[in-house]
Amino acid sequence: MTATILVADDEIPIAELLADLLEEVGYHVILAYNGADALHLLEHERPDLLVTDNMMPRLSGLQLIAHLQQHATLTIPVILMSAVRPEQYPAVPFVSKPFDLNHMLALVTKLLPA
Repeated sequence: MTATILVADDEIPIAELLADLLEEVGYHVILAYNGADALHLLEHERPDLLVTDNMMPRLSGLQLIAHLQQHATLTIPVILMSAVRPEQYPAVPFVSKPFDLNHMLALVTKLLPA
């Protein structure tokens, strides 16, 4: 069964580049271009992994993580992307923007169940 990854980023070229990379190696990708849409998808699509930008309109990546932690039924791994690492949630895997595609792919592979 193919793992599903939700990519949430308001920078459309980055979201689509990441989606192309992940689809190329066999993952199913769902895109959201703001935090509110990502939250809706999390509640209805049940992806295996969330890759989210922090700074997004309508709901930030940190707010998405907080929502996941408050709802035990939505326990999935998360990768947070941002230009600067926020101090909240130090245990959440972080990728600095701009990111290296190989590093991102290695982190995704590490977090998803085999």
